[in-house]
Amino acid sequence: MAGEPGRLTADAVLVSAGRQPNVSALGLAAVGVKANEKGIVINDYLQTTNSNIYAVGDCAMAWKFTHAADAAARIAVQNALFAPFGLGRRRLSDVVIEC
Repeated sequence: MAGEPGRLTADAVLVSAGRQPNVSALGLAAVGVKANEKGIVINDYLQTTNSNIYAVGDCAMAWKFTHAADAAARIAVQNALFAPFGLGRRRLSDVVIEC
């Protein structure tokens, strides 16, 4: 129920940095995550093709800016940790980036 304490468990959290996605050696296919020449494939909620795995930043987004990765990370945390408890989901497309 919304507002109730809960617990989520993760096997791992992967953090990477850089402007050129290099995900070929991560074994993503083994966990059902698709990638292409642009990086990890995500939807508007920052979920990969495995809906339990989220990706943000240079490895998954067209925007290669630290402030964009920060905004996306906040959305991913909201969607992964709070949405399952009925506290709402957010979309990447709602972010306004001015270059």
